[in-house]
Amino acid sequence: MPQLAPLLTTTLSRHVERRFSDKRLQQVLGYPAVFLGGSPYGVPSLYHLMSHLDLADGVLYPRGGLYEVIRAVERVARAEGVAIETGAEVTSIVTTPTAGGRAQATGVTLADGRRVDADLVVSSADLHFTETQLLPEPLRTYPQRWWDKRTPSPGALLLLLGVDGELPQLAHHTLLFTEDWHANFDDIFGEHTRIPDPASIYVCKPSATDPTVAPDGSENLFVLVPIPADPSLGHGGVDRGGSPRIEAAADRVIEQISQWCGIPDLAERITVRRTIAPGDFEHDFHAWRGNALGLAHTLRQSAVFRPRNASKKVDALAYAGASALPGIGLPMCLISAELVVKRLRGDRSPGRSPNRRPSEMPGLYLLAILVSAAGIAVIDARWRLAAFAAPVRTLAAVAIGVMFFLAWDAVGIMTRAFIKGGSSLFVGIDLAPELPLEEPFFLAFLCYLGLVLYAAALRYLDARAARTGTDEAVSDR
Repeated sequence: MPQLAPLLTTTLSRHVERRFSDKRLQQVLGYPAVFLGGSPYGVPSLYHLMSHLDLADGVLYPRGGLYEVIRAVERVARAEGVAIETGAEVTSIVTTPTAGGRAQATGVTLADGRRVDADLVVSSADLHFTETQLLPEPLRTYPQRWWDKRTPSPGALLLLLGVDGELPQLAHHTLLFTEDWHANFDDIFGEHTRIPDPASIYVCKPSATDPTVAPDGSENLFVLVPIPADPSLGHGGVDRGGSPRIEAAADRVIEQISQWCGIPDLAERITVRRTIAPGDFEHDFHAWRGNALGLAHTLRQSAVFRPRNASKKVDALAYAGASALPGIGLPMCLISAELVVKRLRGDRSPGRSPNRRPSEMPGLYLLAILVSAAGIAVIDARWRLAAFAAPVRTLAAVAIGVMFFLAWDAVGIMTRAFIKGGSSLFVGIDLAPELPLEEPFFLAFLCYLGLVLYAAALRYLDARAARTGTDEAVSDR
């Protein structure tokens, strides 16, 4: 904890600047904040771990481009019998009222008027859109007033370029940083925002690694320019077909790459050009304020402070995607889907979800509790600490403790403060709704263990007092 606290309360920029004096290294190690939807002056320094992963483990690239990951997910889904329907815009989530002012998701309504019934609805759409547009106001876990106090990731000006001829001046990954680093991020996140000029930009040339993404003798470029999350900046388009403000910004970016990287004829060699801007993110993806990545990973929007993977007011409604746990990025979005699966299975274990059904290893958790309790009982019997010294008082204390903890669990479950219990190691028997058989055994073991440890501590203090000649034994007090 002493090491973790500073990483949560210190910004990434300050963390890096304390350790490196070279400005270029400071920028290289601070720029990953952009891919977390934030600024190095705003995200916690804990995220320096991203640089460690990049530099120590490297960055993996899927042959054929990142869209191949999407195709792979589709292949797996279809192989499992999933029916995928595209071009079907959802206009509302259908709910049925239940007890206590709650509701249950029972399907979705499509733009063409069709209703699709479902036992479970999982929305991986923009969470702001899901909450504020697809659900009625009383059923919103995160209403508009919640979003009014939150910070979106930056918007993005994307340039997709096909270039005639090779570009040896560019690597697969190229980062171009401005001199006035602080002003650049202030243009994006500050009070008076604008499209930075010049901008700190990321240039990807996948054709440097993957010859399948561009024709022979040509290059494929993807350019990312962080800009304010503001749909009013305009839309992109094909072959200069976007908003004038966006296309003018794209021209400046191309000129910047040309000058900074020593490619004087870059603009003339572009044969394919498409721009994408915040207006497109808002229109095509319903992205909140046209942001490009989701909720920024500020401290109050990270980890336990980030929206959960399930609605607090609508049963059978789950969330995946960039604004839900764990956060931004394609790997994180896939993990958010995995968290939904684990929630459905009742699996509260850390790490990857095992590829097995909950019933394949039943009873292992209960067995572990009973074996542990037997071990404590052996110790108790040997030194007569609790149950073997005062069985009635021990039984009463354990019973009171179990009842207290069950009441605590019940309140936590009813208020949705606790996640539903369960595990792939459970026997699958519930004594009551959301109360697995293993729970009272675990609570009893916990109380018994506490009594044995308490009695052992008293026995130790008594012995110590006797050795030092104390007149009054500790246990008589």
